[in-house]
Formats: sequence, structure tokens, C-alpha cells
Amino acid sequence: PAAIPALVEALSSPDPELRRRAQQLIEQIEEDGLTDSIEAFLTPGSSTTLPGWPLVADLVDDTPEFRLAYADILRGDSQLARALSHPHLLSKELQSQLSKMATPNGSVPRGIPTVNASAILLLLIQPEANHSAESVSESVRMIRQGVGRGGSDTVPGQLLQALLTRWVVTSGVGTAFDRLTIAWQLTLPESVVPAVEMLEQSGSPHQLHNAFLAIMRFGGAPEMAAVETRLDDEQVLSIGRGPDNQPNGSTQLRDQALATLIVMNKQDPAQFGLKALPMDTDKNVTAIVVSFDNEEQRKAAFEKWQIWSSKNLRKYRAQPMNAEEGTSL
Repeated sequence: PAAIPALVEALSSPDPELRRRAQQLIEQIEEDGLTDSIEAFLTPGSSTTLPGWPLVADLVDDTPEFRLAYADILRGDSQLARALSHPHLLSKELQSQLSKMATPNGSVPRGIPTVNASAILLLLIQPEANHSAESVSESVRMIRQGVGRGGSDTVPGQLLQALLTRWVVTSGVGTAFDRLTIAWQLTLPESVVPAVEMLEQSGSPHQLHNAFLAIMRFGGAPEMAAVETRLDDEQVLSIGRGPDNQPNGSTQLRDQALATLIVMNKQDPAQFGLKALPMDTDKNVTAIVVSFDNEEQRKAAFEKWQIWSSKNLRKYRAQPMNAEEGTSL
């Protein structure tokens, strides 16, 4: 290891043969050092750590099983270990990991091993990372092919899910829609984090269906407040057609927000002029199917909700900092 500084200096040599040999020696020295570090890391009662482990140790129990699963991610990959110790190398290493897994024509393989999906997530969630949008987008495509392969009944699969959960709640690393889509696929309660992000953004209203479902299932008072911000959103999602192709009812974004709040507060949708929403055997709503025949029906439903919520949800709402005279507290 003491030779590495001189070898790194040799990487700048104008002699290509010297650069090649220096690089080979650096990789061999780092690989040997990583092997020794892994052996020490896996020794019972060891206080030895590995690059990146302190962050992972906050996500899983520090057990021999999880240590072994983590060691398997780094085993034989000194470049990954080096990048986790040197933040300026994280972006380059992510690109390298993606290149190694791409098919010969550059497309995403149908499935990638759990250890490779974990490596990608490990690089994505590093606080110091500054990955390009293109690399993150490609990473999401890879993750989709790897998250279902480990299975949460295995330790490597549990480690993968822990890394995935951290990524889901990390804003700015992938779009909120991508993070919600994968989190919802795995029914992670943390899906409410990107769901709220989506409600706060001005993206496509048609992408908010699963955001409402996630909040409906896993959300609480803070998430209800986010849904309430869309009660005035009149963006049209669909228009029903009756005989002679005449308009027959419509669905606006605020209608889905209303249905979400009704279900979260365990109210009867029929009391607000809505049909029962489809549910699975565990009584979880599977789709927000709501439509009003005309504006009079919609107005009546929202008026009923305002009356009910002003009486029953007052304790959940933050008090205004500068209330006008006459405001009910």
C-alpha cells in the first residue's frame, strides 16, 4: 500500500506502458487490501469497517448475516470500495457499474443480480454524490430489473430493500414519480414521501393517481394537508360519454383528492355522492374511480366535505400566523 502514491503519480506519465503497469499494480494492491479488510470485517466481534458500511449500518441491524451480505457487494470490486471512500469518484463509478451490466447493444437486461442492484443503490444514496440526470435515469431502469430478484425473505434481499427504502426518501436522486412507482410496486410505507413531492410539483395530473393511493394507504395528518392543497385543482382527468357520444360526467383532479380524504378519514363515500371505491381483500383501495354527472353534484359534495372537515379536522391543521378578525380558532 505504501507504493500507491508513487503509482498514482505514474498514472500521469506520458509513457502509456508505464501508465498501464501502474494502473494494474494499483488495482492489485487495492484488491489485496480489500480482501484483507473483508476478512477482518467478518471476524466475529470485529470493530473493523468497510467503505460505505457506516451509512448501511443505520439502515439494517449490525449482524453477521448483514455484514456478510454487505461484504458480498464489495467483494472483488476494489473500484467500488475506492469510490465509496473518495466521493469525487462516485459518479464515475456509477457509470462504470451501469456499463458493466448493460447488454452488448446498450439496453437494460431483463434481470440483474441482487448484488448489482444493491451496488447501484449504494452509490445513489451517498450524501456526497453528484450524479448526472442521465446516470440516475439509467440506474432507475436497472433497479426496476433487480428489486424483485432478491426477495425480502433473504438477507441480501432485505439489504437491497433497505437501500431501496433510503433511495425512495432521498429527494433529488431520480424523479419523485420513479421513486414512487418502485416503492408502490413493493408496497413500501415510505412511498408517501415521493407521493407528497408529486403533489407539491406541477407535473402531469394523470401521474398523481398512485400518489393519492399511497397517501390514502400509508399517510397521516401531514399527508392529508398535502392532499387538501389539491381540493381546488380543476384539471380535467377524464370525460365520460353517453348516448350519441355526448358528455356524461367528468373527473377532475380535485375529485380524486376529495375521495382520498374521505377514505383516510373513514367516511362513507355515499354521504358525499360518491360510489364505493374498489378494494382488495385487505380493504385497501386499489383504484380511485370517481366521477360527477354535473357541477351541481360536485359542488354539493365539496360543500358537505367543507362542513365535515371544518368541524372534525380542525385539530390537525396548523393555526394561521396572521388570522383575520373573525377567523375561527
